[in-house]
This record gives sequence, structure tokens and C-alpha cells, in this order.
Amino acid sequence: MDKKQIDLIRQFNKLDKERKSLYWEIDTLSDDFYSARVELRKNFSKLKSIFYKYKQNKNLITPEILENLRKNLNKFKDYMEKRIQKEAEKFS
Repeated sequence: MDKKQIDLIRQFNKLDKERKSLYWEIDTLSDDFYSARVELRKNFSKLKSIFYKYKQNKNLITPEILENLRKNLNKFKDYMEKRIQKEAEKFS
């Protein structure tokens, strides 16, 4: 494996760690946010399956794929923030 591929794998691992921390955030939402938690977990599983595909074969990772994964992760983060905010407004 060349240095460039090793660097791509390192970047992938960082993104994967970030993905895992998002799941932890979802999992630790209070019971007041139950419906948001269920919805976020459902949508998170789609993101997880994309990451899992590349985790199984890291040689497939290219700069384009890495950028796409990053965009998907950021899109999910935005969605997650909006969904939690929407749920929080019910209590305001």
C-alpha cells in the first residue's frame, strides 16, 4: 500500500470516529426526545451502511469517495441538529 492510500485510510478512520460519536450523541438523548431519537437512529443506519462498505475494503477509498463520505456526514449532522431543535421546540 502506498503512502497516499495510507493517508486516505487515516482520513477515513477519522471520519468513522466522528460518525461513531454522532451515534453516541443520538443514543444519549433523553427520553423526552424519544421520537427524534428513533427517527435519527433509522436515518443513521443508512449512513452506517455506507461507511461499513468501505470499512470492509479500505482499498476502495479514493479522494472522491472520502469527500462524498464527508458530505454525507455533514449533511446528517445538519439534519440531526434541526431534528433535535424541532423536538426541543415542543417543550418551549
